[in-house]
Amino acid sequence: DSLDHLKEKVRQGYSLMVFPEAKRSLTNKMGRFHKGAFFLQEQLQLDILPVYLHGNAEVMPKNDFIIHDGSLIVKVGDRISYDDQNFGITSRERNKKISRYFKSEFLQFRNEIETEDYFKDILFSNYLFKEKEIQNLIKSDFKKNKGVYQTMNLQLPMQANILHVGDDLGQIDILLVAKSLDRKVTSVMLNREKYLIAKNNYTTKRRGVHSVKSTQEIDMQLFEILIISDLRGFEILSNRDIFNFKNVVLINMSTSKIKFLNPLNVADSKYITEMRDFLIKKNSLPDKT
Repeated sequence: DSLDHLKEKVRQGYSLMVFPEAKRSLTNKMGRFHKGAFFLQEQLQLDILPVYLHGNAEVMPKNDFIIHDGSLIVKVGDRISYDDQNFGITSRERNKKISRYFKSEFLQFRNEIETEDYFKDILFSNYLFKEKEIQNLIKSDFKKNKGVYQTMNLQLPMQANILHVGDDLGQIDILLVAKSLDRKVTSVMLNREKYLIAKNNYTTKRRGVHSVKSTQEIDMQLFEILIISDLRGFEILSNRDIFNFKNVVLINMSTSKIKFLNPLNVADSKYITEMRDFLIKKNSLPDKT
């Protein structure tokens, strides 16, 4: 049978390469591991040598017909002995624990590679066929605020329901979902022209960002995280709405500042005033912090 065939190949000195996810993913997120690899390890008593592949999702996106400019990076991890009981005894236990280990190591690998410039090309490509003025605005904003966007991406959970009230051209939403497809983003834009630009961006449409023109179109109870980058957010959201969020992120694109807050159950109007003041600040004003 096939197992005997593999035993013979191992005896001849061959190594086995197994892709435990059994399919490609749309992003750099690692998928569920199937048990076949761990069954083979148990039956053949072979060590596992982890190999991490990064960059496929950007260079050769699944279901895309374009090969993009970029880098494919391969990292070889530490060998896992077949009799290492730290990862369990049965193939089922090892499946769960090694899968968890792989994902933890790969996320660390991602964070080393995905610097503040990493998603720049993906971002810029969304505006490639728009007016030159829009392209220049996006490039200028990214150069100025890329450190803020990187902090946002690293601090926010990889899996979350996010409501964003913004006055940008969709770049914040693109960077959020480029980092993780498990971020479900709904974006409220009050400026109709900017709303239409953001709504029709390729990444926005491809990765499921939901763009709306008012908060009347959404259910506030569906979100844990609120991002406000437009001062008018305080006009369309009540204090009660804001205090019901687990986390609030304020982004001042003028001063290149970001602030993370936990307003849940605070219910203090002074807190709202401090939030507004943070977004009102302009570059011309000295930063008193």
